[in-house]
Amino acid sequence: MNGIRHATSFGALERRLFLITLSALLPVVLLSYFLLFEEAQNHKRNTVESARDLMRATVTAIDAELDHSVAALDALAASPRLRDGNLHSFRQEARNFLERRPDWSNIVLATPDAQQLVNARLPDDTSLPHRVDPAGVAHVAKTKQSRYGPLVYSPVLRQFGFSVMSPIIQDDEVRYVLTAVFLPRIWQNQINRTKLPAGAIMTILDSQYKVAARSRNEGEWIGKTATESSLQLLRQERLSDAAIATTLDGQRVYLVFEKSDRSGWIAALGIPVGIVDAPANRLYGMLAIGILLSAVLGFLVAFIIGRSITRPAKALEKAAIALGYGEQPELPKTGIAEIRKIGEALLNAYQDREAALAKERQARESAENASKAKDEFLAMLSHELRNPLAPIHSVAQLLKMPGLSQERIASLGATVERQTKHLVRLVNDLLDASRVTRRLVTLQKEIVNVRSALHDAVEQIKDRANKNRHELRLSLVGEPVFVLADRARLIQIFVNLLDNAVKYTPQNGIIAVEVTPLDETVRIAVRDNGAGISPELLPRIFDLFQQSDRSLDRQTGGLGIGLSIVKGLVELHGGTLTAHSDGAGKGSEFVVEMTRVRTDMPQVMELRQPFSGDDLRNVTVVIVDDNVDAAEAVSCYLAARFGCNALQFHDPEIALAKIIDTVPDVCILDIGMPGMDGYTLVKLLKTHHALKDTVFIALTGYGSPLDKQNSAAAGFDHHVTKPVDIDELARFIVEAMQKRSPAFQIE
Repeated sequence: MNGIRHATSFGALERRLFLITLSALLPVVLLSYFLLFEEAQNHKRNTVESARDLMRATVTAIDAELDHSVAALDALAASPRLRDGNLHSFRQEARNFLERRPDWSNIVLATPDAQQLVNARLPDDTSLPHRVDPAGVAHVAKTKQSRYGPLVYSPVLRQFGFSVMSPIIQDDEVRYVLTAVFLPRIWQNQINRTKLPAGAIMTILDSQYKVAARSRNEGEWIGKTATESSLQLLRQERLSDAAIATTLDGQRVYLVFEKSDRSGWIAALGIPVGIVDAPANRLYGMLAIGILLSAVLGFLVAFIIGRSITRPAKALEKAAIALGYGEQPELPKTGIAEIRKIGEALLNAYQDREAALAKERQARESAENASKAKDEFLAMLSHELRNPLAPIHSVAQLLKMPGLSQERIASLGATVERQTKHLVRLVNDLLDASRVTRRLVTLQKEIVNVRSALHDAVEQIKDRANKNRHELRLSLVGEPVFVLADRARLIQIFVNLLDNAVKYTPQNGIIAVEVTPLDETVRIAVRDNGAGISPELLPRIFDLFQQSDRSLDRQTGGLGIGLSIVKGLVELHGGTLTAHSDGAGKGSEFVVEMTRVRTDMPQVMELRQPFSGDDLRNVTVVIVDDNVDAAEAVSCYLAARFGCNALQFHDPEIALAKIIDTVPDVCILDIGMPGMDGYTLVKLLKTHHALKDTVFIALTGYGSPLDKQNSAAAGFDHHVTKPVDIDELARFIVEAMQKRSPAFQIE
């Protein structure tokens, strides 16, 4: 018995659901009513607005027809017969004009006092009516403007018609009034052409609210005045919404109309009330049925849902208690997503914790890998910098020893030069990597022969390739292939790829270069049979500081940034760079693809010749640099190698006065000096007329395109980046001297 009572009794949850159903039903009913009411109003508004647009278009058509008639009257009024007073000939012209216009019933010419002179409809021997619409004619004569008349009954035509009057002005006075008479069928045709809503009645009325045309029983109502209820609305000029009126045949309609501001004619549309209100009535009926069904179903669903919630809720309570005791909870079986999700949340808590720990371990591992990569790069950079610095330091110590032969000194100098060039390459690579990754490289693009650039690149790595006894195979097309590129950067791309192949290919290896011209692009492939690239490294091969060799012997050397620089430069040229390898020990292939330029330029091998000048004894050169060693090295080399009269100063203030007194041929100025930088110094020197022919060369460690622009803006003729190539510096001196004085020759 207790079980039966428990099964049929209502608990607290069921009672609350019943109350919720009751409280929820009322706002739903109210909301539904308001929504349906609004829907009905929207339907009504849309119907009315569509009708108003239709009437507006009809009035526009009426005005257009009347304007066309006025224009036709004006054309007829311009007749030379009328201007010459030949009314008999004008009468025949009016009749011909009338025959061409079936919608026109008559043409009448009258004097300003309404006396008929010409009536195109009457025979020639017929006496004309004494006067025609005196008020209308007088209005036209007074205003000198056209007039659209109301609907009137014409005894001549024996039916209703309306007129359009136009003044004929001669010598700034109204000489005649020309009238065209129309039958209402012109508007009936307009109604017949209009697609009306189902059951709607369209009426066209004149300015005195008389029916001129009607879509239903038109012959019965022509000339009749609109009903009183309609007149009350029509006299309001405009209606903000549709209003109910009664038609001439007693039907209640929503009246929508549009009145012409120019002619006063009206286009009205009556839509039966039942047609407009029928959708709303159907919706209200459906609402009543829906409310009743909702009430019954709501009570039934409340009972079922209450039981479906209480049972799994009690099971969830047991699961929570079991979890509190550390036991595995038994999740409730239910179709209610919220209760099921609570149970799943208990089970997923441990899994979420494990996932968070795994994510933390992964983040820690990524940070450790990044830190390791940074440490490896710093160690690698330290190693690469110490390699050239060690022999340079040793040479410096050896040069202090007495008794060294000239051959030994020359050998030591060559060692310093080689290691210095290696240091310069390391620094340039680091700078290029920074500029390329930040897109700060400025390209000086020109049309470049790919084969010529490849030859220059091969010349630069040929000695290293021969040292390792590599075989270089060049497969170049016979015809020249051109690209739009920065020549120096293009050669740098090829040199880096070839140097990479030389480094990672064991001795007696094969390095192949193949140029393949395509329709729109050119494909340059560099292949080797060397160490290859592992599948793990291949996706990261173009990342900064990536190298396959991390062992202590580091036979390949380098910073691991060459391929990253190459990829950045290729992309700046609008090209692509891809890498392929079948795995470690199976060689690799790097493919550059760039847009091809079609040109008829001849094939030219662009080879730079080394500077051949041996004597600059007639040239005075001043070097200003706060680095005493740097100034001493440049001064001594210019004096010893080329015989220049080289002077050096280390304080820009002192140098300013000495240069003005000395008036040298060339001034080589450092940029970054304490107290006064090179930009300021050259600007001050340029103000002295005695130094107008002096050549100014900036010698600095700043070598970006912006630095070169700043040098030129300050007044420098050339910009040379440290460490300086003395031959290049001497070339600048000779070129500047020859430009200043064409007779200058190197002895």
